[in-house]
Amino acid sequence: MTRALICSLCPLLTAALCYGCVERRIRFESNIPARVYLDRENIGVTPVEIEFRNYGTREYTLRADGYKTTSGTVNLATPWYEYPVIDFFSEVLIPVDIVDQHTVIVTLEPLAAPEFEGLRERAEARREQANRELAPPPDK
Repeated sequence: MTRALICSLCPLLTAALCYGCVERRIRFESNIPARVYLDRENIGVTPVEIEFRNYGTREYTLRADGYKTTSGTVNLATPWYEYPVIDFFSEVLIPVDIVDQHTVIVTLEPLAAPEFEGLRERAEARREQANRELAPPPDK
């Protein structure tokens, strides 16, 4: 009798221990290694992947020396299996891992080279203009 009870409880205990889970991940990739900020928090250098808990709109910024800083938003939409009541089954009862993967791919553009042609002439013209404006008025 006791052996039959233990044998019938083993599958139930195994099912209870083998519960499912939902992994929420966001991955950032770029054409060069760049520092990534998600909601103004430094999360690493591309390619970087982190787990998140809450869905919604998130702000990101990618920065790299010699390249334009790129910012944007990513909408992490709630999938159907994460709605209330259904999420209990997807996160607790279904014995399968569900991965909700979001990927953001950003192409960083190089900074434009400064224009040096005519720089000296423009600087000297500004200097002469400033000297004329700051010169004391002539005595009468």
